Amino acid sequence: MSPLHSGILLLSYFSTGIIMPVLSLLLLSRGCTMQTLPLMLGLYSLTALFLEVPSGVFADWRGRKPTCLLSVALVMAAFMLLLSAGSLPLVAAAMVLWGASRAFSSGSLDALIIDACLEEKGAERLAPITAQLTVLRSAGIALGALVGGLLPAVRGYALHLLLRLALLICEGLLCTLFLHEPPREGTRSRLCDQLSASAALLRGNRPFWALALCMAVLAGSQGVVDVYWQPAFQSMLSSRSGVWLGLLCVGSYLLLTVGGLASGRISFSSERSRWRGYFFLQSLLGLALLLLSRQFSPLRFAGAYLLFYTVLSVSNIQEQTLLNGLSDSSNRATVLSLASLACQLGNLALHAASGALVLPLGASGLWGLSGLLLLLVCGGSALLYRSGRRWSSSDTLL
Repeated sequence: MSPLHSGILLLSYFSTGIIMPVLSLLLLSRGCTMQTLPLMLGLYSLTALFLEVPSGVFADWRGRKPTCLLSVALVMAAFMLLLSAGSLPLVAAAMVLWGASRAFSSGSLDALIIDACLEEKGAERLAPITAQLTVLRSAGIALGALVGGLLPAVRGYALHLLLRLALLICEGLLCTLFLHEPPREGTRSRLCDQLSASAALLRGNRPFWALALCMAVLAGSQGVVDVYWQPAFQSMLSSRSGVWLGLLCVGSYLLLTVGGLASGRISFSSERSRWRGYFFLQSLLGLALLLLSRQFSPLRFAGAYLLFYTVLSVSNIQEQTLLNGLSDSSNRATVLSLASLACQLGNLALHAASGALVLPLGASGLWGLSGLLLLLVCGGSALLYRSGRRWSSSDTLL
C-alpha cells in the first residue's frame, strides 16, 4: 500500500475516532435528553442498516470513488446540522444523514484502495493489504479517540465538530485529487444488470454464507464483551479508579494493531488451508470466551480479556482476506456491504438477547453462552463450507 493510500485511510479513521469518546455527551448538549438519546442512536443504526446493501450495489455500479465522496458529503452535512442544532428534529435529521454516510462509506474506500493495490501488485498481496487496512483502522480510531478525549468541551463540543469538519474537507480533497479508481472488468451500465450480477455471485455461494454466519455471531459476541467488561472488571477492583480500565482498553487496541501486523505475515499453502486456519481461530475465540466467563480476579480477567483480543486480531485479518477473495472487483463493495450487514444484524440480535438474559445469567454467563454459540456456529459453518465450493491446492485468492 502506498504512503498516500495509508495516509488517506489513517486520516479517515482518525476523523471517525474524534467523536467517539464524547458522542453521547455531544448529543445531550445539542437537544437530546436521556430518554431521547437511545432513540437518536437507534435512528443512526437503522438508517445505516437499511442502506447497507443498496450502498454497496451503488458503489459497484457507479464506482467506489463517487460513493466515497458522497459519504464524505453526507457526513459533512450531518455535522454542520449538529453544529447548529439546538432541537431534537435537527439532531434527528443529522443522525439520518450520518447513518446514510456510514452505509455509503462501508466498503467503498476500502474496496477502492484494495482494487488499486491489487492492480499494481497482484492478488498474492491481498493478505498483507488486508492486514494494513486493519492496522490503520485500529490505530486511526485509537489516536482519534485519544485526541477527542483530550479536547476541551467548548460550547457544546463545537471544537470537536469543527475539527471533524476540517478533517473531512481534507479527506474529500485528497480523495478527489489523488485517488485513482482503476478500470474494473464486469461493470454494468444498468442498475438491474448490476443487481442480477451481484445476486448470481452470491446465489449458492456457500463459502460466503459460511463466512457471513461466523462474522455475525462473532460481532455479536464481541459486542456483548464490550458492553459488560467494564462493570464486571471494575467490580473486581479494590478501588473505583478508572486507570486500570483505561490501561486494559489501550492494551486491547495495541494487541489489535500488533496482531494485525503479525498476521499479515502468515502465509498459507492453499486457500483450503486458509479456511482451516480461520475456523481454528474462530474455535479459539469461542474457547477464549468460555475462559473469560470463569475469571473472577482482576489479573486473571485481564489476561483472559487480552487473550481474546490477541486471537481476534489474527482472526480479523484472515476473515477479511477470505472475504475479499470471494469476490471480484466488479462486486467487491456489494460483498463487503453484505458482510457488514451480517455483523450489524448479529450485533443487534445478541444485544437484544443479552438484555433479556443479563439478570438471570450475569455478564459471565452471557460470555459463556456466547462462547458456546460461537463454537456451534463455527462447526456448522465449516460443514457448510465443505459442502459448497471445493478448493484445490493451486487455487488463488481471486
